Amino acid sequence: MLVILSNLMLYFLVDPSDIYASERDPGSKDALDFRHHNYKEMRKVRLMKSVTEECPDITHIYTIGKSYMGFKLYVMEISDNPGKHELGEPEFRYVAGMHGNEALGRELVLNLMQYLCREYKKGNQRVVRLVTETRIHLLPSMNPDGYEAAYEKGSELAGWAEGRYSFEGIDMNHNFPDLNNIMWDAQEKAEDPSKVAPETRAVISWMQDIPFVLSANLHGGELVVTYPFDCTRDWAPQEDTPTADDAFFRWLAAVYASTNLNLHKGWYA
Repeated sequence: MLVILSNLMLYFLVDPSDIYASERDPGSKDALDFRHHNYKEMRKVRLMKSVTEECPDITHIYTIGKSYMGFKLYVMEISDNPGKHELGEPEFRYVAGMHGNEALGRELVLNLMQYLCREYKKGNQRVVRLVTETRIHLLPSMNPDGYEAAYEKGSELAGWAEGRYSFEGIDMNHNFPDLNNIMWDAQEKAEDPSKVAPETRAVISWMQDIPFVLSANLHGGELVVTYPFDCTRDWAPQEDTPTADDAFFRWLAAVYASTNLNLHKGWYA
């Protein structure tokens, strides 16, 4: 009894300032496929295909278009009525891999597919509620061209920007046109010189086809939550330019951040 109590006490007395404590945990208890997956492994061989075979009643794979190099942009839908929009049921999407060399978000979304499938089958009430009351769309790789370039060269030889941008050299994080800039460009020039990547156009069409109520985009390299804001014509960084939904976005970001101790406390891993 003393040994058990001592172990419990040691467990609960872990130094809260030790942000690396969880990294010394000997492995995960989840039977998920924790590794990097290239395009073929992601779609045809392992994860997406295996998840649909394991949970055919709640999953559906579709594509929203192709990358510049012709890779299909695959989406996994998870719902109790896959392939069908249900009136009053919110549509949610997770997008990852906008920067092709930021692999963590891609793998998290792929593992989320596995997790939702298996926990739904186990009867996990939280997951069952998510699947039955929400139509979830998961796009693990918005920039497959960039990922394949970075994956092929490997982290030892690639520079920090290898695979970050699209094949055309476009940073898709700043590639979604907004009405303000279109109007300002029209005033100053005869035509809009900006170029929209095919991957960006595919996501825009996707947003127009499905009435998403919420979306999140996963990036790698920083521990932060960002939310939408307006821009100014002179890009003055000190100027506050909130959107009409600023209060909601701030609340949502705070709720999300509060579930992660390191993020909530402002600690950096």
